[in-house]
Amino acid sequence: SLTTKTLPVDNINVTVTVQGNFKEMVDDAEKQILRHVLDSCGGDRKKASRKLGIGRTTLWRKLSEIND
Repeated sequence: SLTTKTLPVDNINVTVTVQGNFKEMVDDAEKQILRHVLDSCGGDRKKASRKLGIGRTTLWRKLSEIND
């Protein structure tokens, strides 16, 4: 069956509020994507980094920036 856990990354809907500057809007979209993919991978950061096509270190850094 098709669930959010089986959907590829390119089927994520991101809602960006046109507020603030461009960097803030891009950062907001990135946060939504990271959270969605991590959730769809059951919190497995290794699996999420593979699904996103980024290194685990990059994912860890981005997640720590979100939590600041």
